[in-house]
Amino acid sequence: MEEKEKVNLIMPDTNVLINDPTNCLERFINGGNKVVIPLTVLSELDNLKSDPRIGMDVREVIRQIEKFGFGKNELFEIEKNTDFKDIDLDFNKADNLIMATFNHVIKNKKYFGYNTYKLVSNDVSLRIIAHSLFKDNPKVSIELYKKEQIEKVNVHKEIPSITLKNFPVDYAVKYDQEIHGVLNQNAGIIISYENNKAKEKESLFVRKGNYLQLIKNDFELFGLKAFSDNNTINYGQLLAFHHLSSPDVNCVFLEGQAGSGKTLIALAAGLAQKNKYEQFIIANPMVPLSNKSNMGFLPGDIYEKTAPWLVPFEQNLRFLEKHSASEMYKLVNPNNKRVRTDQAEQSLRTKYSLIPQPLEYIRGQTIADSFIVIEEAQNLSQHEIKTIITRLGKNSKIVFCGDLSQIDIPYLTENSSGLTYATEKMVGTEDDNKMIASVMLSKSVRSKLAAFASSVL
Repeated sequence: MEEKEKVNLIMPDTNVLINDPTNCLERFINGGNKVVIPLTVLSELDNLKSDPRIGMDVREVIRQIEKFGFGKNELFEIEKNTDFKDIDLDFNKADNLIMATFNHVIKNKKYFGYNTYKLVSNDVSLRIIAHSLFKDNPKVSIELYKKEQIEKVNVHKEIPSITLKNFPVDYAVKYDQEIHGVLNQNAGIIISYENNKAKEKESLFVRKGNYLQLIKNDFELFGLKAFSDNNTINYGQLLAFHHLSSPDVNCVFLEGQAGSGKTLIALAAGLAQKNKYEQFIIANPMVPLSNKSNMGFLPGDIYEKTAPWLVPFEQNLRFLEKHSASEMYKLVNPNNKRVRTDQAEQSLRTKYSLIPQPLEYIRGQTIADSFIVIEEAQNLSQHEIKTIITRLGKNSKIVFCGDLSQIDIPYLTENSSGLTYATEKMVGTEDDNKMIASVMLSKSVRSKLAAFASSVL
């Protein structure tokens, strides 16, 4: 068989297909590449099609395979054979069967003549093992699926600081890129300055169009103040307070380490603005720690089934009840009426009219006039976060809270997480980006132990 210049043979792992269910196969084949799917991948997909989190994506992958299979496209093939010779692997594991299929393909004359043989996977363990097995073959390449690996520019981005002399501090200052640097819409900047009115003072400003708007240091949100334990201003929280309260910002990404206050201030903002929205919706991707659960099938109605995943919301509501007592009292008793015992003891979700939303059933909805908080957003895939955001109707605001260092989905990484994807695609300097805001909360306010653990573990 003649050598085929610039044409590759590609074998994608199951996770690659699931993460880009609609476009993955077409993108590979349209490049003139031969795509070979191990039979093991089909078995994995069949087992996952009823999974409540990813079942719809899995079924879309199966539809795409049917579109190209059954001999409809000569560049697509399903391979049932495996070859464990020279690779000492357990043949009962799905990942090993995929590598054994790849081993068969690169040795079989049927597949000779391709420029490069690529095994594409987002599973770092599989890639490491595959590289050690096939590193001596110059035509073999073990790769990530680059389409979904997003370059991190706006996530993990701290608020910049500059020092200016004779700064004309005012509520609104003309934005100058040469002076203030490149700032996205709704990005914050800390300016230290001296003038006739103040010496060595610093303030937080936020870019709004062509101006920098001053955010006062004493800005409060539902009784909360943006101060750290050492009584210094927590500028990350202060910026988040502003965005969560701003009617011009419809989507807020709060990203940061454990204990930085993401969920707490998102809940406080929703409660503070309950009169502006008809619904206050809370949701958490139902992903147990390390993506494993021994809890089994949970009985009960939607509130009982979602209860384990809504514990973070309950904990933060209790904190707000304790530390923002006057604000919480106004919510429950708008007319200053005496609280009945049964009202006082009802669940926190019922007391504050919070609606739990299972994300598995969000497709097809149009969510209008709602304030929505999504917890653990780092565990959302790119397809899932797009599905969620595109459900929003008029007069709705959504807040995504996530910590990219604590991803519990095996096929997601910091670079492929939906939180990274949406932040990088939606945050920017243009007019369309004015309704989007992203804040990196870098200071833990939970405890000294939590802050220490986040920094060293």
